[in-house]
Amino acid sequence: MFDRKCIWMFLFSSAIIVCFTAEEINGSKVFNLAVIDKSIKVIPYHATTAHYRQCFSICSLNPKCLSFDHSYTFEIGECSFYDIGLPVLNQTNKLMEKTGFKYYTIPIIATDCIDWYRLGHREDGVYEVYLLAKYKRRVYCLMTGSGGGWMAFQRRFDGSVQFFGRNWEDFKNGFGDSDGEYYLGNELLHLLTTSEKHDYMVQAHAKDGSRKRKQIHNVRIESEEENYKIEYREEDIDSASGSGTNYGLVMRGQDFLTFDHDRYDCAQRYGGWWHKKCHAVAMNGNYISTNHANGIMWGGWKGHGESLQSCLLMVRRSSFHH
Repeated sequence: MFDRKCIWMFLFSSAIIVCFTAEEINGSKVFNLAVIDKSIKVIPYHATTAHYRQCFSICSLNPKCLSFDHSYTFEIGECSFYDIGLPVLNQTNKLMEKTGFKYYTIPIIATDCIDWYRLGHREDGVYEVYLLAKYKRRVYCLMTGSGGGWMAFQRRFDGSVQFFGRNWEDFKNGFGDSDGEYYLGNELLHLLTTSEKHDYMVQAHAKDGSRKRKQIHNVRIESEEENYKIEYREEDIDSASGSGTNYGLVMRGQDFLTFDHDRYDCAQRYGGWWHKKCHAVAMNGNYISTNHANGIMWGGWKGHGESLQSCLLMVRRSSFHH
């Protein structure tokens, strides 16, 4: 079934019209005709020769396939399949010339919280995103504070999900539920922060009702082979976001540690974190803790004897200007 649609989008104070043709195959996926005589700048995970309608079917039935191109000069021609889609908001710099081909993609609206913010959403809450136009996730977005567009990779507020005692694989792949408490995963953090520059922000609430935020600019999480080390310059720790500067100083350049991946015995006692002085900052300990310094700890703010009520750890593309 073909259906041509045109929609108006308002971006950066200017209006553009986006037109596409959608074809639905077996009700399983909808593909948008994104461009003609162009394709995406990605190496296909698979290519074959087939009738163009078979290209739709092959991509529709494979969960890995998010987009494809095919030759329109002949009924039977080359088809290339990709495990990445094309976001409407960033399509121009992701395309290359490919004469004689049509490129189809599933409709990806947002790749992160910034895209939802730019589409007019201003409420904090859970949104569906395609991280890097590839990884479908539901994430909590902070839209009302510090300019909006912040994506939470860690969210704690009621102790419903156990963070303390999680192993390396748990923190690598993520755990929990985005509607409640969760951790997105260090591997995705690595992929995001090495694809382009990201800023980091912590927002925490104490049991007495007080609140503190801290931003760090241009943060990079290295690969698993480098133990998901967190890197940034000392001058990128934002002094304007208040005291508690030690939050940034003690993490800088540290490996991520878990109880089964710990050379200092810090994670064994205080939970998975970028430990340096063990519990100076450690926000993945027991939610309800009876032990000194084991909890949601921000030593430079509330000391080592008080676990915080809640915290959000978030990232946002550094290029964002609201």
